[in-house]
Amino acid sequence: MNRLLALMALAIPVSALARSPAHVDDVLDLYYLPYANLEVRVPGAISNDTEGDGFGLRVRAPLSEFLRVSGEYRRITYDATDLEPEDLRAGIELRHGRRGGALLEYVSLRAPALRIRGEGFGAHWRLRSAPAPRWNVFGQLGYLGLRNDYGGGHLTGGELSLGCSLSMTPHVGGFAEFQYLTLEDETDTEYVFSHLRLGLRLGF
Repeated sequence: MNRLLALMALAIPVSALARSPAHVDDVLDLYYLPYANLEVRVPGAISNDTEGDGFGLRVRAPLSEFLRVSGEYRRITYDATDLEPEDLRAGIELRHGRRGGALLEYVSLRAPALRIRGEGFGAHWRLRSAPAPRWNVFGQLGYLGLRNDYGGGHLTGGELSLGCSLSMTPHVGGFAEFQYLTLEDETDTEYVFSHLRLGLRLGF
């Protein structure tokens, strides 16, 4: 919770730098996860999965015409377990016009019940399009490489996000986004996270 409060304190003044309306993604996002699924695939064993829900916030704000900073905090609580992973990210994006850019970010993923305390980086390519007035569709494809402090191992894998947003006023909008993340450790155990985000998008 302290991490969430710290990121909120950072998000408010940073997001105030943004000059774009809510349908452009230089914004502050507040979201709820009505669906979150985790599947653990252990070689030679039956896969286990669990579902839950969560919440998070994300901020993106421009530093210049070509650079943008971002930050995100997310927490998920899974049903019938003590599993509550926290995901904290901070990054910088090199923008390629208004339709995409390359994002490099610091990633911290903590899930003690899975013996995961990972820190490392994520490298992503983002794309965005406006097929109609007030509507945007967007996607992100990337790679994560984390050092796991439990046992000194590593977690690596890919991440995909797809979503759309609707601008209801010049500075207020809504969005829906699906994210899929798969991480594998040195024992070939695979952790597959997938979730749906529904949120409020604020532009300043």
